[in-house]
Amino acid sequence: MYYQGEGEGVFTTNAGSRFRIAGISNAAAGVVLTCRASPDRRYTLQTRTNLLRGSWQDVPGRTAVYAGSDPAVLRDTNGVARRYYRVGVALP
Repeated sequence: MYYQGEGEGVFTTNAGSRFRIAGISNAAAGVVLTCRASPDRRYTLQTRTNLLRGSWQDVPGRTAVYAGSDPAVLRDTNGVARRYYRVGVALP
């Protein structure tokens, strides 16, 4: 998992609002990523099938997601056998 921050103020010294992956699971319904979230940030789940080549693609419906609660839950229900993920964090 890779963390990508964008924009001024994304990084914080407040330990309570730091981005943190809490869990990731692969179930029949797809990949579920749970992360500690801040309500004043947007989260984008991205994926690609080759870690070394190709461009990162936004997971449809998982772009600029506001964290309505902590933890935030991001899902990828596009059944592909093998994928790599990263999460982008940005200010609204």
